Amino acid sequence: MQPHTMNVQDILVEQRGSDIATSSLDFRRESRMLFDDCAATYPAMDPYWGSFDELRRELDLDDLLPELAVAGGVLDAGCGPALHLRDMIAWWTTQAPGSRLQVTGLDFSKPMLARAVRELPEPVDSVRTRFVLGDLVQPDWHPPHLLDCVLCLNNTLGNIVGHDLHSVSADRLRVSADFRRLLRPGGLFLLSVFDRANLPRTDGTVSAYSRDRRIDTRLSDVARGDLVLWRNCADGDEHCCVSHWFTEKEVQELLKSVGFTDLHLCTIGPRILCSARCQ
Repeated sequence: MQPHTMNVQDILVEQRGSDIATSSLDFRRESRMLFDDCAATYPAMDPYWGSFDELRRELDLDDLLPELAVAGGVLDAGCGPALHLRDMIAWWTTQAPGSRLQVTGLDFSKPMLARAVRELPEPVDSVRTRFVLGDLVQPDWHPPHLLDCVLCLNNTLGNIVGHDLHSVSADRLRVSADFRRLLRPGGLFLLSVFDRANLPRTDGTVSAYSRDRRIDTRLSDVARGDLVLWRNCADGDEHCCVSHWFTEKEVQELLKSVGFTDLHLCTIGPRILCSARCQ
């Protein structure tokens, strides 16, 4: 199998339909503009960023390596600049030299994917990598066959938002169900989200979530772990994103409700890590 290398122009799948505003503030568009703007420096401004090595160590991925077969491959949903993906490929090629790995990085931000192309190591014959521009909320991409593993890391699930705030819980449920449908029976789902118990507070108020964002106290619901965050962007305006912080019970109930089984959860720092199986 020949490696698939990419230029920025090769990013696949033109976004469809997601720029139609349904209110005066289109949260989906706002979120894309914010992540586009911070692509060059992400995750330097985010003190809650985890690592693939942390995921590998805490969820015993070395023991699961034989199960990550070659037929279906791996999807990194919301891959951003592909830092986790880069480290996963390095781990794979060290632990299973010569075995094949098919990896897809999916994100809704072109600048993030452009950086992802630059972040990946030199291609090797055993690893085929591609990037797809796609929207988890309004899915317009599907793999040609069922996958062995889906990764959804660094609170991507908590950043899920449609055009408004009223449907975020339903959006998370639908996206989680989509992840299950992408996996073969017995396929592996790896998740990392932010832990509500570690939502930072100072004197009863939420302290700075991020070094370059401010919390909208009018739109946020801290008790429910729902934050709306604004960032000054290069276009001279502020744009916002949603960040939901989870409880372990919430993660368990959400994944079980869409058909995941064999859940294993742990908390490390401000993150909840989880592995689950597709029935």
